[in-house]
Amino acid sequence: MNKFKVTTEVRTILQDSLGIKTMVGDKIFPLVAPNGTEGDFIIYQRDGFKQEYTVLANRLGGQVFSIEPGGTTHLNPLDLDITKDSDGDPLAQKVDYIICIIERMLGGKSELSGYAKSFIDATLQDLYRPYIADLESRGVTIDTDTCPTLKDLYDMLSKRKEPEARNLAASIRTYCDGTLDLFAHHTNIDVNAKMVTYDTSHIGTNLKELGMQICLNDIWNRMIANKKKKIRTYFYIDEAHLFLRMPSSAEYIAMVWKRARKWMGTPTFITQNVEDMLRSAEGNTILSTSDFAVMLSQSPLDRAALSELFHISPEQQEFFTHTGCGEGLIYTAKAIVPFENHFPENTELYKILSTKPADAEALA
Repeated sequence: MNKFKVTTEVRTILQDSLGIKTMVGDKIFPLVAPNGTEGDFIIYQRDGFKQEYTVLANRLGGQVFSIEPGGTTHLNPLDLDITKDSDGDPLAQKVDYIICIIERMLGGKSELSGYAKSFIDATLQDLYRPYIADLESRGVTIDTDTCPTLKDLYDMLSKRKEPEARNLAASIRTYCDGTLDLFAHHTNIDVNAKMVTYDTSHIGTNLKELGMQICLNDIWNRMIANKKKKIRTYFYIDEAHLFLRMPSSAEYIAMVWKRARKWMGTPTFITQNVEDMLRSAEGNTILSTSDFAVMLSQSPLDRAALSELFHISPEQQEFFTHTGCGEGLIYTAKAIVPFENHFPENTELYKILSTKPADAEALA
């Protein structure tokens, strides 16, 4: 007997049920979303042998920003929107973020000393003061054309009297005024599409972790801008567990996860490595506070971890044990629902999204 028979028969009922829609809200847009919902879709794609999200965005009239050395697309990690919220001062939050970026430039194996953080803070305060004054005089909250850059930060650190500041400047020079200065320019992307993909699959080893954090920061800025226009931001982070490998990026992605709802953001994290997610405190927090999760076939270790986390019974575990494509469990805060959703293989969307090597060879 097909163990998914029941869910197959009631699928239409579930989709039409007000109760189901109430449980999931807007968490799984566009699978179930209120009619007339307006929002932007942003995808972060780090890897992928055929860059399926890039193909999807191109086919659907979206924009693809390829972030790579020698490319023409630039994102400025110092971009600052001074819109305030209940979580505190935007400048103070930006200082914490830039300290994380600098730690990443230095290898990410240890935190900066308190003394180093203090003169970085003082330097950034000086750097941003005229920028913020200009914004306030014009009645705007962000200007990516005039915002300070990593090059400006490097120049100011180099001129400080503390030897430690000058040594720090020398240590990060390659990222600010050298061969890896990809993120030391003003942001030059013009987002005018409803669907955007950030593609860092060709960014290279030296910029990999740094690029992840900076792309996420740009998504965050987009979310702030969208809220002012009352537009929801749906953003999808592929290979999300990779953000958790470094303490600085783990803290940042957990912050984004926690605060996204305040800014009309709906984050979706995608991973095939649940065990890696659960190794970090931030990953545990993200998973345990998730209102909605889709679980496909899992390895024994991941299955055990998820079952403990979401209180999945042994009977329910059958639905994500050695299952086929498109079969698994949906978890919400109020229910656990088995599903069977076999994607029609004779469609254009299947050809775009399939990551099976056999399908890729057939399309080549």
